[in-house]
Amino acid sequence: PSLLTTRPVALRALVRATDAVPSGEVVAYLDMGGTNTHITVLKGNDIRFSREFGVGGVTLTEALRAIVVPGQGTIELSFDEAEALKRAHGIPIGQEEAGHSGRIPLSAVSVMLRPILERLARELWNSFDYCNEQFQGEAVTRLVLLGAGASVRNLAEYLTGVLKIPVVRADLAESMTSALRRPKQGTSAGSATPSELGLGLALTERGALNFATPAGAGVPYRLAEAIPQRVAAAAAALLLVSVALPAHMNVLSERSRIEGLKGTLAGLSTKSDAVRRFRAAREEETRLHDLLAHLTGGQVLWSYVLRDLSHRIGPDVRLTLLETIEPQAAPPPPGAPASRPARMIRFSGLLGTQNRRPEDVVGELMQSLERSPVLGQIHLEGCQAVTTSVSSFVMTAEIAE
Repeated sequence: PSLLTTRPVALRALVRATDAVPSGEVVAYLDMGGTNTHITVLKGNDIRFSREFGVGGVTLTEALRAIVVPGQGTIELSFDEAEALKRAHGIPIGQEEAGHSGRIPLSAVSVMLRPILERLARELWNSFDYCNEQFQGEAVTRLVLLGAGASVRNLAEYLTGVLKIPVVRADLAESMTSALRRPKQGTSAGSATPSELGLGLALTERGALNFATPAGAGVPYRLAEAIPQRVAAAAAALLLVSVALPAHMNVLSERSRIEGLKGTLAGLSTKSDAVRRFRAAREEETRLHDLLAHLTGGQVLWSYVLRDLSHRIGPDVRLTLLETIEPQAAPPPPGAPASRPARMIRFSGLLGTQNRRPEDVVGELMQSLERSPVLGQIHLEGCQAVTTSVSSFVMTAEIAE
């Protein structure tokens, strides 16, 4: 290969060539593949953030291979059947959940996809919060979906509702090639569109980050690639002058460096004030949120319970039912003041046991729930095998108040 670089560098070259986003806007690009998703945050030519996590189109398909339907049990699907269901209906939202695909209600499809989508949203929130903190409150203002996995129906609408920022699906490779497409002699007009990463590599400019050089290339080639001709000529002229006037050049260099440091310090003072205001606003928001939770009672507390429960059940557990249990007030002892009985919840779901014993997986789930700050007195009411790799369970827990 003549060019070996990173994903963000290739994506930046493609975005620059298509003029897809204004230079002053902070935009996140979500490239969803089969098993992994790559996030890149750009502001103009500045690559601000890049990371990868293990959620992709295949992950959504695998979640639909065992669909729990109330009254019917678990419907097992092959990989091809699950993929066809995902391509046909995507993420059912709103009135779409009332429909059916054969004997499968689309509301059950939405339930099975929800844990994967919540994990995707959490990863995006964590990435955006990190960028916001590192760059003095310059938050991400738009999310662009790339890759074949991001073409899932209603994915953009779902992420727009969760992230509260515009989310669009873009095909940068198609927009680039459609503008430059000129059917040449001997080529087919319906030839396949190149991949976004491949087109980005082809558009990467000379002098960009490159981990590969042609075979047999020596030191002169590496220097010629690393240093543009104009920069090399300027460096040669500077070297000639520095030989004649070394002391004078050193003084000018130090003076320029000091002036630059002064300018940097002056610029940091305003940014540090912005960081302090941002942190103070975050602390005030947290305080008001906690105060609202205390004043409104059960409404906000339930949101805490549901959020903590979704974080602790793990990837091998899927909840299918959550209900509240009316507390039974016991008569207080003579002379003791009456106390409000603790509220309780009952929840049931499915365990993916794989090759493990069901009791081991249930034990790990109960240990995780015992560490919750909002749940206590975890009791297992029942557990039974549904299939060789899936078991159902029913538990109760008290809400710590």
